[in-house]
Amino acid sequence: MNNLTIVTGSTADLAQKANISLAEAFMEVEVMVVLDVSYSMKADDAPGNKTREQYAQEQLTTLQQRYAGKVGLIAFADRAAYLPGGYVENVGLGSSTAISAGLQEAMGSSQALIPIFLITDGEPNYDDEEKTIKLAQELPGPLHCIYVGPEGGEGYFFLQRLGKAAGAESVKKATEIGSFLNELQDVLLLSG
Repeated sequence: MNNLTIVTGSTADLAQKANISLAEAFMEVEVMVVLDVSYSMKADDAPGNKTREQYAQEQLTTLQQRYAGKVGLIAFADRAAYLPGGYVENVGLGSSTAISAGLQEAMGSSQALIPIFLITDGEPNYDDEEKTIKLAQELPGPLHCIYVGPEGGEGYFFLQRLGKAAGAESVKKATEIGSFLNELQDVLLLSG
């Protein structure tokens, strides 16, 4: 697959199948996944000896297929972009972790109160922590944080601070990805 790949169930897939514009298809999105694609997400310590990014993409693809058109995707590194095709490999957004860029894109892209699921190893650029926390406090809808880094990593503790600032109930770990998927599915089932 490459960055031109269109995942079955993604916003672009819905637009093609329904013969509508991407903007019209985007109006069907009920949750926004904001996914870290920085260099640190290339670490191969995720379940199944996969990279963090590969593992997150597999879970996201499953959700998009199960809930066609309901899951939007924003990827971020140095900068962020909405990916209507639903696939993140080789998107060319840089190598650092500007979580604030992902949250800003989500605020600018999403409908008012839809939940945002942030998936990251949680280690923002050295100058990005306070900006990210401030943005999290301004989010109109709920923020759910999913940590995919190493056990005891600094990123986990940052995500705890970020989640607290945004009023999130908890931070999930990659080892709890099943509970994350259940939480996201619950949100989709309640709204649908």
